[in-house]
Amino acid sequence: RKAAEMVDRAIAVAPDRPEPYGFKYRIYLGWHGPSPQSRQVLEEWPKTVPGLEGSWLRQEFEERNYAAVLERLARSPEGAISAEIRNWWECQCYVMMGEPERARETCEVAREQLEAALAARPNNEGILNRLGWTYALLGQRDKAVRAAGEQAVAVRPVSRDPVVDPFRIVNLASIYAWVGEHDEALDRIEDELSEPSGLTVALLRLQPDWDPLRNHPRFQEILEKYGDEQ
Repeated sequence: RKAAEMVDRAIAVAPDRPEPYGFKYRIYLGWHGPSPQSRQVLEEWPKTVPGLEGSWLRQEFEERNYAAVLERLARSPEGAISAEIRNWWECQCYVMMGEPERARETCEVAREQLEAALAARPNNEGILNRLGWTYALLGQRDKAVRAAGEQAVAVRPVSRDPVVDPFRIVNLASIYAWVGEHDEALDRIEDELSEPSGLTVALLRLQPDWDPLRNHPRFQEILEKYGDEQ
């Protein structure tokens, strides 16, 4: 609540800067999960301020409105979203929609494009994380863990950035969940919830990323244990 109040003050001071709107969206997403509250933040986001479309894609995806994500991608102006990001979103949507043939096709295209992007920008952590997730959706466990874990750590050592690092660890945890390494995923989830981080119980309850753990007894225990604290 205090964070949201501070961001509203920042918006009042600099209404044309994109950062406060992005911060406000992430605050409400972590606070309530993908919800009417986080959607309302996007409704209030001025269309003239950059960054809105990417947040709308995330909102629709995390609310499981996969057709809406695909529709937004289809009508976005050419060049507004890079080809590898576009195919990465499509890959995720078709996996979640249970369309294996289209999922395999789009994920392979996304993989090729992300590998090419990584060759051009080998120290780009965002590309590494997206590539790791794509490998996971393709069932390539070792490559997924290497990209999102070992390579990402080499780019940015864990001790170097205590603000950004938790997000990388959460990404790795979701990859472990999707490749069937559930204990590895749960260990990292519990570590993140035991101290301040970008992961919250609201996100764990609602995000599609954690669906492979949904019926795991330990996952339910973790939600119950940390739910009251948050």
